[in-house]
This record gives sequence, structure tokens and C-alpha cells, in this order.
Amino acid sequence: MISVRLFFLVIIVRYLQPVLNDICSNFKNESLCQTYSEEKELVCARELWNKYDKKVISTLSLCYWSEANFNPQILSDFPNLERFSLIKSSVKTIEKPFEDRPALQMLNISYNVIEQLLPLIFDKLQFLKVLDLRYNKLHQLEASMLKILPNLQNVFLVGNQWYCEENFLWITKQSNFADKIITDVDLLMCKGPKYNGKPLKQTMNMLETLNSQCSKMSDNCTCTLEHIVRVANNLRPMITVNCSNQNLNSLPHILPKFTSTLVVRGNMISSLDEFINNENYFHLLNVYLDYNNISSINVLEGSSWLLSSFRALSLKGNKLTEVPIYVLEYAFEKNRNVANLFLSENPWKCDCIFTPSFKDFLAKYRKIIKDVHDIKCAYREGDENSLVSISSLSRNKICYEDAIFKISFLKILNVCMTVLLAIILFDFTYNYYMYKKYSRLPWIVRKFS
Repeated sequence: MISVRLFFLVIIVRYLQPVLNDICSNFKNESLCQTYSEEKELVCARELWNKYDKKVISTLSLCYWSEANFNPQILSDFPNLERFSLIKSSVKTIEKPFEDRPALQMLNISYNVIEQLLPLIFDKLQFLKVLDLRYNKLHQLEASMLKILPNLQNVFLVGNQWYCEENFLWITKQSNFADKIITDVDLLMCKGPKYNGKPLKQTMNMLETLNSQCSKMSDNCTCTLEHIVRVANNLRPMITVNCSNQNLNSLPHILPKFTSTLVVRGNMISSLDEFINNENYFHLLNVYLDYNNISSINVLEGSSWLLSSFRALSLKGNKLTEVPIYVLEYAFEKNRNVANLFLSENPWKCDCIFTPSFKDFLAKYRKIIKDVHDIKCAYREGDENSLVSISSLSRNKICYEDAIFKISFLKILNVCMTVLLAIILFDFTYNYYMYKKYSRLPWIVRKFS
């Protein structure tokens, strides 16, 4: 049903409306005026001549207008004007609002370079039925400009550079006003860095849905439609939810559908259970948990989010002392979408048990772990490894204290064994000497014999 409607819209826009534009093609290189239809229709190129009876003119078309500014005041000499066109020109600005013209029913100012319209530009055209603004450089259009015209039936807007922002929400499906009067509403496209080339109406529907869902969040978070991507021939919003610096003790339970990025920096969050129990978190791509109270990520072991969805994770400035390295390595191997991991500004434990394998892990995945050189040992008074980058530590530095302890213990043990062996040898030699000289057995043998 929608495709049929779009087909007829294309027919209207491409073949029926440009008839007036084709008239201009006869005057490409000339500056003149010509009348048609028993001198009731006047077409002028570049300038308006005064030799015609303006009172009988009902249709006026101005092509290739020579000035960048157009003053509607020149229409005051045409009291019976029903259709006016200013087309295929380099007009950037319409200087004044149009004056009251009871007979004017069609206004065509298409194929110009107009970027902005005056707020009250059409207010006095109360009998206007058709408004054509196609193929200009308009960025915005307020609904009030159109709603104030009670007899308006058809508006044409395609070919402009529409900024798809909040002030265009009046065009969404929840309001049938746009569907009633904007003939080419389904052909309108967004311009700009975020939604360039995306259907305007569909984009506005996504924005309206996002605003509705975001308002249901109990936390004071902001929601942004960052991008729109095509997935399997369907358009999907990429939404960012920002709940930073809101004194949150836990992750927000409700997230808008299609949330791809969650930013919760500067809170007091300590638990990551939502990634396991809440399906709203299963498809998150980017999560920024910087400067919270997270001391462990063990709960993420085996989670579908870590193994399939996660693309970026930032845990800077938390309370991590160690992480399950095998869990992260397995996730990196299984999840080919992983791009960024941030772990700096945590009080990392530097000992001979955890740190060597952690150092190897950092080296192996340095392309993913973006802040490798800022991951440092926790501060400990008197420890020469305090606040030293783990990636720069040698194994001897890491295991220095343990090695000293092991060496000292072995030395003591060796000394004791040497002394004991010397005593045994001395005793044996003494007893042997006494036996040979005096035929006396050692006293301990005589005692128990």
C-alpha cells in the first residue's frame, strides 16, 4: 500500500508539478516577457516588464530572477493574481511577508536557493490552496507557517536540506496534519551529519518514540538518537543514553529500545548484575562506567553481552585490583566486534601471582586496550613499584620481594645443614679415634648395651 502511494507521489512530483518549470526553458538566454491564454498568463525571465495590463493577469511566472533578494511588493500591481511562481532563480531571500491577496490560490517558489523563510511570510495568504517550496536550501519549517492557512490543501517540500531535529516532530505519524497537506511527505530526506539521506518522516518517528521511552526512565538521563543504520533492509536507530553524574547507586533498569551506548560516568555504581539479568542490556555495544565503585567484573563471566555484543567497555577510575584474565581472553576470542577496553586509574595489585599474566595480557591485546601505558600499580608506601606502569615492569621487578624471601630462606637452610653435617663428621671422627686408641665404644652405645 505504501509503495503504491510512493509511486503516485513520484509521478506527481516529477511530471505534473514541473510543467511551470518547463515554461522557463524557453527563456534561458533572454530577458523578456511573454503572455499566454489570451494574455491572462504572463511569463517573464530575469525582469518584469510593465507594458502589459496587470489587472487581467491571473497567472504570473518569474524565471531566472536576476536579484538574490525578492520583494513580494511587486505583486501589488496584480489584483487578480491567482497563481504566482518564482522559479529557477538564484533568489536567496524573500525580503518581506506576502501581502493579503484574496485571489491567490497557488504559490510556487521552487528551484531557488532560499535557506530561511520569515516567520510570518504566508500569514496573510488566507485563501492559498497550493504551496510549492521544492528544491531550495531550506533547513527548517515551522508547522505554524502552514497551520495558519485554513484553505491549504497541498504542500510540496522535496529537494530541500532539512535538518531532522526536534522542531520537526510535528511531521510524525502521531499527527495526521502533515499527511493531509504535505503531498510528498514520504519522499522527504534528512540532510546533515547524523541522519543524512535518511527518510525524514521515519527519522522523526524514531525521535518521537525515543522521547516517549526516555521520559519513562526514573533517572535524570538524556537520550540521543546518534545515527540511523540499515540492518537487513530496515532502518535501526543507534541511541545513546547518558546518566553521568547523577549519584546513581545502580545501573538504570529501563533503557529505550535500540540503545547502543550507555554512559554512566561519575556515579556510585558497584554492581554489574543488569548485564546478566536485564534484557535491555543484552544488545548494548558501548558502555562507559568510568569513576564508579566497581571492584569486580567476575559476574560478566560467560555472559552473552561480553561474548557477543560488547564493542567498547570503559572501567577507568574504579576500584579494580585484579580481573579474571581468562574471562576477558575468551571474550576477545569469541567476540569479533571488540574494539576498545579502558582499564586505567584503578588500584591494580602488583604481585608475583597476578601481575605477570596480567602484563602478558596487556601486551597481547594492546590494540584493544587503548590505555595500556596508563594502567599502573596501586600506591603503596615504600614500594618502588607504586604507580609504575605495569606494561613497563620486568618480571624481576614484579617478583623481587618473593625472590629475596626465597633466597634468604635457602641460605639459612644451607648454613644449618652444613653446621649439622660438620657436627656429625666431628662426632664420627672423635668416636673412631677413641675406639682405636682405647678400645672404648661411644658412651651412647655403652649406655644402651
